[in-house]
Amino acid sequence: MVWDGLKRDDAATKAGLKPHALYVALRKPHVKAFYLAELDVLRTSERARNILALTEVRDQTDNKMARVAAVKALEQLSDDDNASGSTASHSPGVVIQILAAPARPMPAVHIEASHNHITENE
Repeated sequence: MVWDGLKRDDAATKAGLKPHALYVALRKPHVKAFYLAELDVLRTSERARNILALTEVRDQTDNKMARVAAVKALEQLSDDDNASGSTASHSPGVVIQILAAPARPMPAVHIEASHNHITENE
């Protein structure tokens, strides 16, 4: 699918699978992660050619709107690379939601986190 640009059913047939089997496989986290990693490799390897194609559009004189769009796209590529990097990073954390106060006060709860378990003490 990634390297040959095949549709899912055609890729399944080429791999000796039934189309539904590939559909089910792509729902598995490790298969999906591998697929997305391969897409990232393809995207990265094609980036230089994409930039060159945009510069060719920018440098032509027939279509001024295409030139403007190519310049905007090239500028956006630069901004995206500097702002977010090539991969998003996630870090563990806690979400604290502050809601409106209840009609009666709630008892205070002290929560201690220790490695793999959480205990509550009132």
